[in-house]
Amino acid sequence: MDKEFMTAFLSEMLDWEDWFDNIRKSESYKNDVSNQSSSKAEAKEKAKAIIDKYLSIKAISKNGEAFLAVLPTARPRYFSQEIVTIEEDGKKIKVITRNTKSPKARIMYVLLKGESGLKINEIYSSYADQEWDKKSSL
Repeated sequence: MDKEFMTAFLSEMLDWEDWFDNIRKSESYKNDVSNQSSSKAEAKEKAKAIIDKYLSIKAISKNGEAFLAVLPTARPRYFSQEIVTIEEDGKKIKVITRNTKSPKARIMYVLLKGESGLKINEIYSSYADQEWDKKSSL
């Protein structure tokens, strides 16, 4: 269940990232301010639906809101991640992923089991096996 939850989250966010990145590259987006505004509003709405589905209230306020303020897309694609390990410790589950194009970049998602199911509660990053840093965005 943990792996399926994380795979679904990463897949939905990767689809969103690809979709919005393609919009940002379009000529109509680059040349039309009203198109930029409506596209950003739609992108924010789609991202918020994913964030609300997978993140805890704590993570929404600490990580989700920062992501929604910027709506970042990246190359290599940020959400192109594969699961490396899953460790369960009581109600907490640590899922460590790595970026498929930048394998030294790792993300640790701390999931909580609650009455409403699994939710991402904290997010950390590490590069080249350095210490984990708490992230302020997705």
